[in-house]
Amino acid sequence: MSALHRTFQPVVLSVVCWALTVLPCPASAQVELLPIPQVQLDDVERAVRDQLTAAREDLETRRGQLEGAELGTAYGHLGELYVIYDLAEAAEAALRNAIALQPESARWRYILGSILQLDRRLDEAAEQFQGALDQGASGAAQMRLAQIRLDQEQYDKARKLYEAARDLPEYAAAAAAGLGRVALDQGRPLEAIPLLERALQAQPRATALYYQLGRAYRAAGETERAREVLAKRGEGQFRFPDPIAMELQQSATGVGALLSLGRLSLSEGLLDVAEERFREAVAIDPESAAAHRSLAGVLQQSGRIDDALVSLERAIELEPDRAGVRYGAAQLLMNHPDPRGDRLERAIGHLQGALRQAPDFVPGLLDLANAQSRAGRAEEALTAVERALSLQPDSAGIRFQRAQLLADLDRSDDAVRAIAALEGSDDPALRSARARSDIARLMLRLGDAQGAAERYRALADDDALSNSERALSLSMLAQALAPSDPEAAIGALRDARRLEPRVPDLERNLGTLLGRVGRYGEAAEELLLVVEREPQRHDTRFAAAMALLFGERDAEARTVLEQGLALDPSQGPIAHLLARILVGSQSDSVRDGAAGLAIARKLFEARPSLDHAETVAMALAETGEMVRATEWQQRIVGQIESAGAEAPPKLLENARRRLQSYAAGEPARTPWLDR
Repeated sequence: MSALHRTFQPVVLSVVCWALTVLPCPASAQVELLPIPQVQLDDVERAVRDQLTAAREDLETRRGQLEGAELGTAYGHLGELYVIYDLAEAAEAALRNAIALQPESARWRYILGSILQLDRRLDEAAEQFQGALDQGASGAAQMRLAQIRLDQEQYDKARKLYEAARDLPEYAAAAAAGLGRVALDQGRPLEAIPLLERALQAQPRATALYYQLGRAYRAAGETERAREVLAKRGEGQFRFPDPIAMELQQSATGVGALLSLGRLSLSEGLLDVAEERFREAVAIDPESAAAHRSLAGVLQQSGRIDDALVSLERAIELEPDRAGVRYGAAQLLMNHPDPRGDRLERAIGHLQGALRQAPDFVPGLLDLANAQSRAGRAEEALTAVERALSLQPDSAGIRFQRAQLLADLDRSDDAVRAIAALEGSDDPALRSARARSDIARLMLRLGDAQGAAERYRALADDDALSNSERALSLSMLAQALAPSDPEAAIGALRDARRLEPRVPDLERNLGTLLGRVGRYGEAAEELLLVVEREPQRHDTRFAAAMALLFGERDAEARTVLEQGLALDPSQGPIAHLLARILVGSQSDSVRDGAAGLAIARKLFEARPSLDHAETVAMALAETGEMVRATEWQQRIVGQIESAGAEAPPKLLENARRRLQSYAAGEPARTPWLDR
């Protein structure tokens, strides 16, 4: 729609009249009107073709006889007919003419706004809906304009519109859903929760609202409740009464009637009925892009994403210049990735196609950058972001996205300057907890640990945030502090646990830090908490065993490793450390040379590495086979020496020391546990 719309050239009605009729032009001839694009009807179902042809011929026949508002009404009715059959370009031209001739009509503005909103031309759509409201419309026009303001993150405007609609009984529930979303996006989850729950009580089939409600519970610190709510998430959208849309649907015939009835069923939540009607429409007219688009929509709502994509991409083949449809396909592909397939590249292709039709569509540019970045094409992503920034130079969000891409491209100095430039911004988007955390994370990634720590500390001290958000900030603060001040980092992690004990990997990170500062007993206790809760976390089990060994608790380390190996015998690192304990512990009650040798031989047979060979040598020495242990260790020393400068000096030193021990008839006793 957008490309053809840009080719429209206003013409004076007197010229049109001269071209089409010999009758005198009406008094409204000086109103500038758009030509109605010719619609290709050869492949359209006959009933629809006859209806559209008759309507257009009727307008052209009576054009010279009508004046002002009457002519505007004629254009409006023609536009409505084009809307019914998804002929958006012709509908837009006819409706714009109707508005020019009959500016006091809220109806034409509302229908045009609906077309523009569907094609994501939000500023233009908002202008039309506002015009409809100025002419006395309410209800559906308020709801549609509020949704646009919400999409544009103009929250105060959206809130006022929803509050006004709340006074209309049939729109109260929809207004509650909108107000809940506004409150959530502005960081007021406790206000959002009852509003969203009220909306869901009114429309239980609006299962997409569970996602917003889950976000609200999570932001309020009710993690378990959030998990329960998010499990109910679906694709059902919230519906509100739309009398004009209903009236248009009921005036269709043929394929158009099926599509209209299908959409009506969809609005009532009858997905099976809607799908049946859309499939029948496709069967009647396989070349109908509108039928394929409609079928794709119901399949998506039913959660059959692969089938929805087939239908949607068939619609694109039939109408490759529909920017809004390409954008919708890209969104679907990006939101449901397939790591084994090519969905990301297909999304990029559709976004590029949409942007050829609407090159100034900033959300499309940002989505393209996101998809290209995820596909490892950071240079191309940066180009898209910089194009978006040229269109919205004051957007802090776009400037931050640019800084991230600069970091991805290892242009650290440029990224640092880009972050510094955000410091003076008064964009409210930067005041949200997520934005502040994202900036801190990027600063940490760029090496500014101090700057990152200051921001995480401020987030942790922000009483307006939930305990979960503050605990996550403390966890990230610990990450920033750990290299320079591990004790302070440990304190931050302990504070995080007091606020929210269920932060992911909290005990793991705390245990790791405690081990780094030599507090092995405390480290082991923290790590064992993770092992107890998640026995299959073998990396943490290994770390816990190491902490126990450094704390001279060999027997406990052996038990922890044996339990892990019983759970999963394929865990090579667990088996290897267990073998070393069995053959190298200083505790007589822990050592078991024969068992250690059996494990070591099995490991070496599976993967004959230098480490595994050393463990075999240690096991041979422990079982009294000093000659063979010496032979194994000599080969190991020779291999390290042959590596020359590539081998770490400490590695060769330790290997030679063990060789001397075996030659002297002495087994190894924890020389592998270098402190």
